[in-house]
Amino acid sequence: MWIVGKLKEMLNFGKERKLQGERERQSNLIAQQLKSMELDHELEYEKLTQRGFIANQEQKIAKEKREELLKKKKTAKKATKPSSSVEVEDENSSYEDFKKEPTSKEEMSYVEMARQGYQQLINAIIRPPRAQYEMKQLGPPEFNFAGKTFERIDWTLMTARGYAIQVSQWGLKQEGDDEDDSSTNRPIVIYLHGNSSARVEILPQLTSLLSMGLIAVSLDFAGSGKSDGEYVSLGYFEREDLATVVTHLRRHHGRNKNLKIALWGRSMGAATAIMYGARDSRIDCMICDSSFASIVQLAEELVEMARQHGKVVPTVVVGTALKMIQWSVEKHAKFNIRDLSPIKYAADCETIPALFIHGEGDNFIKQHHSYDICVEYKGPKSLLVVKGDHNDQRSLKCILTCQSFLKRHLIVSDDWDLLRNGTINNPMYPPWFQKSLDASTGFDNKMMGMSQERQEEIRFNINKVLGQELSDDYRAEENDAVEVGFLEMEDAPSSESDSDSPPSSLSLDGSD
Repeated sequence: MWIVGKLKEMLNFGKERKLQGERERQSNLIAQQLKSMELDHELEYEKLTQRGFIANQEQKIAKEKREELLKKKKTAKKATKPSSSVEVEDENSSYEDFKKEPTSKEEMSYVEMARQGYQQLINAIIRPPRAQYEMKQLGPPEFNFAGKTFERIDWTLMTARGYAIQVSQWGLKQEGDDEDDSSTNRPIVIYLHGNSSARVEILPQLTSLLSMGLIAVSLDFAGSGKSDGEYVSLGYFEREDLATVVTHLRRHHGRNKNLKIALWGRSMGAATAIMYGARDSRIDCMICDSSFASIVQLAEELVEMARQHGKVVPTVVVGTALKMIQWSVEKHAKFNIRDLSPIKYAADCETIPALFIHGEGDNFIKQHHSYDICVEYKGPKSLLVVKGDHNDQRSLKCILTCQSFLKRHLIVSDDWDLLRNGTINNPMYPPWFQKSLDASTGFDNKMMGMSQERQEEIRFNINKVLGQELSDDYRAEENDAVEVGFLEMEDAPSSESDSDSPPSSLSLDGSD
């Protein structure tokens, strides 16, 4: 037994030495490659392994070379005259020569593709396209709606990080000293926009909120819309912006000691609401639409989608890319992407009722993200799966469900219902523009937020970083796919029905 043990030990030692030599060889290749990419930072090469980068490129070169040689052979066989024959090289020798001495053009085309994809992917996380809009899209400073006069008030608040953020508030105009009409006594709903969006994202929900007699508030997060800041953080620093707004509202409405505040977030805004709710138990309820559970998990799933379509993406390459992205994000935007994990904060939200919403056709952030967060969430919670993609405008049925949720948890009086004696033409239009809608007076979900075009761009850049090409067939299949897995599960969230009633929701703990 002792001899056998010694032999195994010697074999393992030999394997370890061989593995170490391979690591050193790869490390040198990585150093040369990243140097060529001219990235904006220095990396600890010995901690990174990009064997998949190199192996995948060699496979790609070999395949292209074989196809080219096969084509030449077929052309040569079809030739009828010696003068028109095509000289065909030996396949094995030509590939080996090419493998040993790759042309600089081919090398740089791959390196440049990876470099561009890397930089564009970093921008997608911390510097997405800044949403552009005109102030008139937020509505007039004063307008009539449902027989009442409303006003829009704009503020500029300074955050703890020193950024000026832009905030808008819509509510009943105060008439003299009549406290019943004063907006200071009404519950407040703070709307939190998604990535590459802005405060105008509240517009499809604004009419429903004001018709309930509530105050609606929406802000441009730092780095978004018209607020200061160069970078966004997908919720990490946005919760500090939200804290600035909540503190201001509580001070401004100080005479109302029972002031009720709800949060309504979409995508990045939903992640912000969850992470903020974990620290502020005074929030009365929240609506979280299409949040990710973890940004790292989301990135890994986007890569896995490529694997399912035949892309060769070694696990070691994924880990390497994430380390590189983590380093750059932390250097520029000052946060760690591994801290972007709303699911870790869900357990600390013990008292805040939450309504989670997710589109069944969301192929960017799969619906299981909301389901997983909902399972971990300790407070009263419900999960609603609706029709639509990640960035689609929610249906009237969904908005009515949200209205019912807010009315219950904000204790909205029936006397505040401005529509109890009538209806409006279209609840999805802004309250000051009820007859028709054009691009200058509304929110266009195809121009802002995580649109289909931006989703495709992010997938494309991920594949570029990993040395892959995203085929047109893959893009078409992704656009046509619909994820409905959880709809068939026991205790799964219910989807919108085809009836005229609002969609039903699932209460995971029976409390909502």
